Amino acid sequence: MTIQLRLDHGKKWPTDDVLRRGMGEIRVAMTQSLKPIHNNDFTPAQSDALATRIQTQIDYVLGNCKLPEQADQQLQLILEQIIDGAADLKTGTRRNQGAMKIVRALAQYGEHFDHAGWQPLEH
Repeated sequence: MTIQLRLDHGKKWPTDDVLRRGMGEIRVAMTQSLKPIHNNDFTPAQSDALATRIQTQIDYVLGNCKLPEQADQQLQLILEQIIDGAADLKTGTRRNQGAMKIVRALAQYGEHFDHAGWQPLEH
């Protein structure tokens, strides 16, 4: 059975400080990197560093975030996309696709989770 990303009976899922901090850091990392990625000015070393920076936040969230079970299941769907995107960042031919996966996942996070002041990335 595939779990589909959805709202909690029409409302956004709750977040905690750990989740907001981790997702905020991923958003900052992507904000700083999107323009050079789009302009093909992003080196493989920069891509690796970005992927590592993102994975550090994912590990922090997974290790410390405490959400109700259903919210956690929904969060896993978003984190999987970010993890996939970060893996693509390490592959020279797929950096743009990886960045876009992460941008889409961040937009979905904002649509489905209650994170005050969250803004999707401009790309």
